[in-house]
Amino acid sequence: MQAKAQVSSDQAILFGSMCIEVAAAAPGLISNAIAVTLPTGVALPAGATCMTTPAPGGRNVYAYIPAAPGATGILMRDSQMNSAWHRVRSAGVAANLVTGQLVAVPPTIPVGSLVDWVQTNS
Repeated sequence: MQAKAQVSSDQAILFGSMCIEVAAAAPGLISNAIAVTLPTGVALPAGATCMTTPAPGGRNVYAYIPAAPGATGILMRDSQMNSAWHRVRSAGVAANLVTGQLVAVPPTIPVGSLVDWVQTNS
């Protein structure tokens, strides 16, 4: 169980950073499915999605994957409590993993997903 949680956390961190990198390289792109290429030999996690939505003055970038049980705690440890991470609690609502603050997210993001959410000005 612990190994599966570690893999889920590692996948979320890698996919999240790659999604943000790809979105930043395409200023103004709004899409519900941005293609993300991971390093050679690393498989794209099942259900992983990179998307952008309009935001005042820029865009929201969402990278999300389904989470294995226990992955949230490992993710927080390994990301050094990065406040960009959220977990979807119900359709359209996610909780920040550091502060617990509830925020609106696209309702298409599945409940239980780990979400790396940043806002850009491009």
